[in-house]
Amino acid sequence: MEPIINPWLIYFIHAIDNLKLVIGGIAVIAVMLGFLLMYNFDFCKHYDSIKDISKRYSEMSKYTDELSRTSQYCFIVAFLCAILLVFVPDKDTMYTMIICKNITLDNIKALGNGFENGIDIIIEKITNAIKGGVHK
Repeated sequence: MEPIINPWLIYFIHAIDNLKLVIGGIAVIAVMLGFLLMYNFDFCKHYDSIKDISKRYSEMSKYTDELSRTSQYCFIVAFLCAILLVFVPDKDTMYTMIICKNITLDNIKALGNGFENGIDIIIEKITNAIKGGVHK
């Protein structure tokens, strides 16, 4: 008999839930790194305005441009991670989706008939036990 829900699906649900944790960590680190680089970028611009040495100015100018670009990339990565966190469902939502997919009216009717038959058998066994003198 084949299982209704594939066990690999349950494994992937837990893996995706852990992946959300990693994505959240990446987003936090990217934001922190972006702010750190922005601060460093502002410091370098301030340093450029104080110092007026032509050789250092050209080196610092390349460095500040790179810091600015890297800071922007960090914020883009953080934004994309935030979007992923919003649209990837959590573990409970995925379980709910699986249950909703597998519960149909036919399944509910079959389950109801099975419960009725099971309850009837239990009542019959209890009645026979009481009549047979087991329970005095």
